[in-house]
Amino acid sequence: SEPVFDVKVGTLESDTNYSFEKCVPKNSCFLFTILDSFGDGICCDVGKGSYSITYDSIEVASGGEFGSSATHIIGCESWSPSVSLQPSPSPSTKPSSLPTISKTPSSSPSTKPSSEPSSEPSSEPSS
Repeated sequence: SEPVFDVKVGTLESDTNYSFEKCVPKNSCFLFTILDSFGDGICCDVGKGSYSITYDSIEVASGGEFGSSATHIIGCESWSPSVSLQPSPSPSTKPSSLPTISKTPSSSPSTKPSSEPSSEPSSEPSS
C-alpha cells in the first residue's frame, strides 16, 4: 500500500529542529519508520538528535538511538487481534496423540450375510 505520509528530507543540519505534521484518521493503525542512511541513528555518536511521535495528543513513541531504521506501530492498541512487528510464536498446542487401541471390537456390519452361498456368481453386485 502507498504511504499516507512520506517525507524524504535528505541531509539534516545539526542543531536544527524539524517538525512534520500529518492529520490522520482516529482509530486507525499506522506504521512509522524512520531511516538513517549512515546507519548510526540520529543520536549519540554525532550530535544529540531525537524524534517523538504524538498521536491523539499523546506521545506514543520517541527515540534517536538506533541503527539504520526504527519502526513503531501507532494507533493499533485497541485492535483485536493485536498487531505486532514480531512473528507469532510456534503453535502452542502439540499434535494429538497416536490413535488408541481398544480391546472391544467395533460394532458389527449393519446387514447380516446370507445363510447360503449363491449357486453361481452374479454379474452385478448384490445390494
